[in-house]
Amino acid sequence: DFVPQAAKKFAKSKGAKPKRWERGRTQYGQPPPVDKQKRMVKKAFRKLEKIHKENRSSPGAEEIKRMVQLILNQDHSIREQIQHMRDLDLEIEQFEIEVQRKTDSESSLVLACSPSLAADSKEQLQRYLYTSDGVEQLDLQIQLHQELILQLSLDIDAELRKANLPLILEEDSEQEGATAASRIPSKTDESFYNKELERLQDGLKHSLFSGVTLQNQAADIDKQMKYIDSTLIAKDQECWQLASQLNCLQIMDCTEEKNPTLVPLQSEANCSESQLVKHSLSPTDITDTDSDTGISSTHSQDSLSPCLDFPPPLDTDV
Repeated sequence: DFVPQAAKKFAKSKGAKPKRWERGRTQYGQPPPVDKQKRMVKKAFRKLEKIHKENRSSPGAEEIKRMVQLILNQDHSIREQIQHMRDLDLEIEQFEIEVQRKTDSESSLVLACSPSLAADSKEQLQRYLYTSDGVEQLDLQIQLHQELILQLSLDIDAELRKANLPLILEEDSEQEGATAASRIPSKTDESFYNKELERLQDGLKHSLFSGVTLQNQAADIDKQMKYIDSTLIAKDQECWQLASQLNCLQIMDCTEEKNPTLVPLQSEANCSESQLVKHSLSPTDITDTDSDTGISSTHSQDSLSPCLDFPPPLDTDV
């Protein structure tokens, strides 16, 4: 105000226009009135309401919402399936470790027991040839081998059932997430399950091989037991033959030595006593004699006729 008008005109150039920010400084510096602000807010809300109504009235809005909801549900189910697959992978790895340990232990036991079983079987055969309890002990061994074979078969069935559990769980998970199962399966999972199946088949073959070896060993022991039975029967028959020959020789001695003119009754009594003693002694009762007379205390042959031979009994079981 203190500067004169001429100075103002001289300070500004003739063709220059005032800048926009200088011209509207007072306009933008002051806030609009309250009524105008209310009108602007109402106008903005009306525009938003129109846009919202247009979105509601559009035919594809509901379909878009459904698609969005379906995508979210599928994403959630896919994440659950991925977590479940990870858990199954961990369980399969643990099962592989356990199966490997079992197979290693079984193979080591078979390798350790095979030479010892062969040596023990030879020694036992040599011992059982001279004992009467060998057949019973061989029967017990055969029963033990059969029980071991049954236990091994039960273990194999249990392992197969455990191996089938992950497959059953996988089928249940596929039925629950039918929408996710419609997608293409990955090749890595198929190869992994194929390898796992091959490993289980190898373990099953190994266990079956060990079972067959045990069965062969049991068959060999059965053959040995039959051979021992036949040898015992042959020895029993030989003993009876020797006893009958001895009786015949004694009868001949009695007939030569007796004197019919002097004491016929005494010689016949002696002969009958010797016959009774020899017939009463069987191969199993040779050791069961009295200390004074040498006659068996468990058998009596009073009903038999003197100086007559009788055939051996048919029952030759020991």
